[in-house]
Amino acid sequence: MIVNKARKILIDGGLVIFPTETVYGLGADATNEKAVKSIYKTKKRPANNPIICHFYNLKEIEKNFILNSKAYKLAKFFWPGPLTLILEKKKMSKINPILSNNSKFVGCRIPKHPIAKKLLKNLNFPLAAPSANISTKLSSTNINHLSKIFLNKIFIIDGGESLYGLESTVVDVTKQNAKILRLGSITFE
Repeated sequence: MIVNKARKILIDGGLVIFPTETVYGLGADATNEKAVKSIYKTKKRPANNPIICHFYNLKEIEKNFILNSKAYKLAKFFWPGPLTLILEKKKMSKINPILSNNSKFVGCRIPKHPIAKKLLKNLNFPLAAPSANISTKLSSTNINHLSKIFLNKIFIIDGGESLYGLESTVVDVTKQNAKILRLGSITFE
């Protein structure tokens, strides 16, 4: 019931705060320019700071992005889970370019949290979803940590405490060697 309400809000171009295994995400339709812009505005996030895109499964990522052997190897081992891979967008992708500051490279992830998975399964678009916090503030690991600015304006799905409580690890696999851009829930080891 709650997921259905969130689904309708997202289809209508609105924002939803939802749980992942890392931290809570502030989600919007990644193909809808107005919705993506509202994430930037709500978070007070600079427009040149790209947003991670969440997908239901690898098949959905393959529709929009080019994956090399390194990407497949990491995806097979860590997805669903707290890993974000920087991938090159296909020309026909409907992912809105402002999500990545007009770059052809986008951070992609498949969350493991059951609520996030159920929400993504019921949408026909991926979610642009950075952490649900005001930029420069700490990421929220439960709904009690959310900024009061969000509480009365945005629909929130309570999924309890985040399992990891730390953002996803971001790895760029578009070059010769994979490079960790942000350490997170998955360590270098």
